[in-house]
Amino acid sequence: MAKKRSDWSQYFEQIKTVCPWSWRAWQQGQILITKYRKGFRPLAEYQAIIYITDRKPRQTKKFAKKLQQAYPRYEFLVSDQSYGPNGTPTSVIIQQDMQILHDLRHKLGVKNPSQ
Repeated sequence: MAKKRSDWSQYFEQIKTVCPWSWRAWQQGQILITKYRKGFRPLAEYQAIIYITDRKPRQTKKFAKKLQQAYPRYEFLVSDQSYGPNGTPTSVIIQQDMQILHDLRHKLGVKNPSQ
């Protein structure tokens, strides 16, 4: 079951120093949080889709890697509480547009993403 919106609001507010665009996107309703079911969705009007998964962390990473290989247009990141203060409140796969992320990172001077 998805965490309450207030939990996610707190999360996005907490990480805005390391990921400022996510806070803005969250406030504008451009991030969808959903339980992972078979398959994935096109981003459409969203800047990111966060899939909550009940897989173990190692399985989640392997699965995200397979998704990355199958859908190179997107970037699939994983996160959970083990990622420390910037980790998500539950185990997730984050789907974002690869080109938009590349452009944002370039603009901010980020060379190697942390996840």
